[in-house]
Amino acid sequence: MWDYNKLSDVIPDIVRSTILSIHINTDSNDLILCDLSYNGRFSLKEAWHYFRETNGVNKIYSRIWHKSIPKTVSVFVWRIMHNYIPFYDNLRKRGFNITSKCQCCSHEENMHHIFISGMIAIKIWSYFDDIFKLNKFSAHITLYTLLNYWFINTKGHIRSVVPSRIL
Repeated sequence: MWDYNKLSDVIPDIVRSTILSIHINTDSNDLILCDLSYNGRFSLKEAWHYFRETNGVNKIYSRIWHKSIPKTVSVFVWRIMHNYIPFYDNLRKRGFNITSKCQCCSHEENMHHIFISGMIAIKIWSYFDDIFKLNKFSAHITLYTLLNYWFINTKGHIRSVVPSRIL
């Protein structure tokens, strides 16, 4: 039976009356049913999949986390993509006041300059862009767009491994 006194302490009257109208069958065993699973049984795995946010599979992430790429390289590329590398601009945002310049051209050090628009980066990307005849490279391109150009769906193609080796 419902414990009327406990319900009265914590549940508003309008909700309590709805709860009290539900008949409790004391002749049967309790059984937990879960709409999240195919068989009606609760599992943490199904609850996790239900509540986590999914944005679909990102083609770039599936390429950088590939078995042909060492995990240390995958982590490094992921950190670059999320701007988690301690370049001058990131350190400055966190209150560090240090002088940091590109060793090749004295430009202020930042992720985009070091990996895409810097003098050495441009030479490397342009070299491979010419080899694969992509004609897509620009010093103003974003890293995400650049990687989208490079990664292709052909399994085991060398072109999908080049960005992880350049970065």
